[in-house]
Amino acid sequence: MRWAQSPNNLFIEVKFSTRFDSPACLDIYDSVIRIDNDRTLFLSAMCRNDKKILKYELVLDLHDNVQPFEMDPELYETWKVQIKRWEDYLEANKTYTDAWETYEAELKKYKVEQAEKDANKADPYGDETNLFEPTKPTLEQPFKPAQPPNNNTSNYEMQSVGRVYFNLTKSTASRWKKILPDQISKKPQNLGVWWELYEKYEKDLVAFDPWEDDDEDLKKAAESDKKGDKPSKKSKTSDDEPSSADKPEKPTKSNVSVSLISFCVLRCANRFFNLEKGKSKGASATKTEPKEDL
Repeated sequence: MRWAQSPNNLFIEVKFSTRFDSPACLDIYDSVIRIDNDRTLFLSAMCRNDKKILKYELVLDLHDNVQPFEMDPELYETWKVQIKRWEDYLEANKTYTDAWETYEAELKKYKVEQAEKDANKADPYGDETNLFEPTKPTLEQPFKPAQPPNNNTSNYEMQSVGRVYFNLTKSTASRWKKILPDQISKKPQNLGVWWELYEKYEKDLVAFDPWEDDDEDLKKAAESDKKGDKPSKKSKTSDDEPSSADKPEKPTKSNVSVSLISFCVLRCANRFFNLEKGKSKGASATKTEPKEDL
C-alpha cells in the first residue's frame, strides 16, 4: 500500500499481494469497501490464487476525517445552508472592499489637487476650484461565517491488475504530517509513499501550508506563484561580461585575404626549399660515388 496527498484529497493505492513488489492476485471477488466513523477505511476481499482461497482485509485509521462515498441527505441540507451564507459573505465583502478602494483612490487624488491649489495661491489668476474631501464609506465589514465543508464525495476504482485506487476527499483542506493518527507512532511495514503523486502535489502543499523543514527553493517558487510573479531573468553586470581583451576578434575581409596570401607564400617557399634540398642531395651523392676500375 502507498499513499500521497494534495491539500484537498488523499490518494491511496492498495495491491492484493503479500508484498508490494510481488505479483498481485487477479481473481478478486466479494469485495467490501466502506468508510467508518468518517476516518476509518475498511477493505475486505476474497482472492483465488493458484487453487488457494485467500482473504485480504484492511482497517486503516486515518489522520483526520474524510468525506463518505455517498453524501448523507441531512448533511447535504446543512451544507446548502452553509454555502448560501458563504456566498452572501463573499458578495458583501467584495462590496465593502471595493468601497474602501474607491475611497482611497479618491482621497489620493484629492490630496494631489489640494497640493497644486496651495502652490497656485500666490498666482492671482490661478484657477479657483472647489475641492471636496471624499467621505469615508459607512459600510460595516461583514461577519465571516464558517467555511462550508467540501461537498465532493470520496470514490474508489477496482483495477484489473489486482489493485484498488482510492481518491478520498478531506473534510477540510489541510496538509497531513502522516496518514495515520497522531497516537500511532509505528508505521506498518507495508505502507509506503506514492512518490510520483507526492512530487506532483508537493509544490501545492508547500504553498498551502509551508513547514520549517520544507525545501527553500519550493518555498520561494510557491511564494512567487501566489504573487503571480514570473521568474526574473538574471541581469547582466560588468563582472559577468568578458573584457574586451578576452573577447575574440571578429574576422574581417582584409584579415582573411592577408592570411590567405601569407599561407600561399609560405606554402610555395616550403615546396621550393624542399625541391632545392633534394637537388643538393642528388649532387652530393654523385660526387661521392667511387669510380669503377676498367
